[in-house]
Amino acid sequence: RVPSPRVAMATTAAPAAAPAAAAPAKRATRSNVPVIPGPLEGEKLTKELIRQVEYYFSDKNLPRDKFMQDKAKEDPEGYLTIECLCTFPNMKKMLPSGDVKAVAAALADSKTVEISADGLKARRRPESLKQVVGGRAFYSRNEILDYTRAVLKRGAQAALVPDDEAFVKALFEHHERADEKRGAGVKSVRVGSSADHPDTQCFFLVREDGSEEDFSYHKCVNAIFPPPPPDHKRPRGDAGAGPGGEKKAKAEVEYTKGLVLIIEGATLDPAAAKGVRETLSSQYGPCKYVDAVPEQPIVYARFADAEGIGKAKEGLKELEGTPVTLSVMEGAEEKEYYEKIVAGSNDRQKGRGGGRGRGRGRGRG
Repeated sequence: RVPSPRVAMATTAAPAAAPAAAAPAKRATRSNVPVIPGPLEGEKLTKELIRQVEYYFSDKNLPRDKFMQDKAKEDPEGYLTIECLCTFPNMKKMLPSGDVKAVAAALADSKTVEISADGLKARRRPESLKQVVGGRAFYSRNEILDYTRAVLKRGAQAALVPDDEAFVKALFEHHERADEKRGAGVKSVRVGSSADHPDTQCFFLVREDGSEEDFSYHKCVNAIFPPPPPDHKRPRGDAGAGPGGEKKAKAEVEYTKGLVLIIEGATLDPAAAKGVRETLSSQYGPCKYVDAVPEQPIVYARFADAEGIGKAKEGLKELEGTPVTLSVMEGAEEKEYYEKIVAGSNDRQKGRGGGRGRGRGRGRG
């Protein structure tokens, strides 16, 4: 790139100023985001393009990048156009020309990002997301969570079949306290309710000595597919600090417990959620929100008061013509749900978009 006349004059007319310019002031940046100083060339450009684009599709960035997620959904195969990637600030700094062919060529040998056959789009390599648990392959956190919930539901209705039991045992091995909880050895696994949470179901390990121990499958999934990190930016200066520079404690999310109804058994098109909300409101009482999990038989209905959800729990037998089972969200699962709502609201206020929580996991050890 040829420097502008102004830059050329500055560098030739004032050579004495060069030493002072050699130590530019440091900029405050997020430590985990690559920072590009400016246009690059040759091998250095190739390396930085790979590093930057792989970061965009990494576990650190992609799960929290609503813009990229939405763009990927627009493509039937989950690709983003390289032209779009070239509009990102760091990409514009290192490659002002936005040369799509240069980006495609640089990423040809990437282990985590693949380029489409036409050389115009990029996506995370599916195989780089693959995690095998109990002989089954999973490619996302939501996928393994939904499958585990289905196993839990089947186990609540009858004894776990061998394949389901083998899956749960394999999943348990990822628990942070697996050695401690395993005790004398795991003989079998069952589904039941604990004394602390009589209204919810969880997995129990039946040990060789006859004793039992429950465990949180959510903690196991966290070890396999880490949850997205909270989007908390470090405040500048003294912001966020209390007297003496101490950090303020994180504010607890306030909500009324027992107002989210979990409806299982019916797969609802997200586009039909508004109509379902209106129907529930007219039949049982004000329903503030209906959230359908795409392609999964799980729907969340959040009511305005206890009377409404109570009537719905007693009267709702089917959804869109399909028989359903009902339960009220509670405990750690309910807290996580509302925390995600608040996080999504904050994102939208920043112009970044956001969604409501859909994860389900019991708050056990």
